[in-house]
Amino acid sequence: MKKIVLITCFIISWTLLVGQNKVNRSYQLEPFDAINASFVYDIEIFKGNEYTLELEIPAELAEELEIKVNENVLNLGISME
Repeated sequence: MKKIVLITCFIISWTLLVGQNKVNRSYQLEPFDAINASFVYDIEIFKGNEYTLELEIPAELAEELEIKVNENVLNLGISME
């Protein structure tokens, strides 16, 4: 299986959050070959030897972020509880 990814995701366009404090997070993931994103993202994908996710996200959403690999699909979402 092809090893794909070094992903850099920047959540930048939600108008209510523009200009607020941002935090950076990095995750080592299980192998995946598809992405399901259920929020507003600016995603850059790079082919590499690792499955790594690097994020820049508004601090207010950092704890609400849901990142899961299920059946070789990387699922990105926000839990608005």
